[in-house]
Order: sequence, then structure tokens, then C-alpha cells
Amino acid sequence: MMQRLGYEMIRRRGSHIRLKRQMGDDVHFETIPDHQVLAKGTLGAILKHVSRATGKPVEDLTEMLR
Repeated sequence: MMQRLGYEMIRRRGSHIRLKRQMGDDVHFETIPDHQVLAKGTLGAILKHVSRATGKPVEDLTEMLR
């Protein structure tokens, strides 16, 4: 999903992945855990950050995950 939104992996450290999205001068970094299951709160926080950076509603992002 993140690649479809323009994110690319820039590094992996332990069980976390650092992603970067650059659109012109605007750059957004997001660190996500590389776990089979994410805690509800962790997933919600990631979706909120990505929603702000991309301008897509959280509901649309949730649908992309299905």
C-alpha cells in the first residue's frame, strides 16, 4: 500500500522500516514496525500520519489495506 502512495523504503533497523515520501519540496518520513500484527493504536497513528501527508482520508487508506 505504501508504495502506491509514493513511499520508498530507505532503511531497516531491527524490526522497523523507515519510509520516505517526497513530493516536490515536501518530504514525509514514517517509521513502521515490521510485525505480522500491529496494535490497533499503532495502526491508527500510522494511518493518521499518512493521511495528513497524502491528503487521503483515513477511511480510504483503510480500504486500501483490505
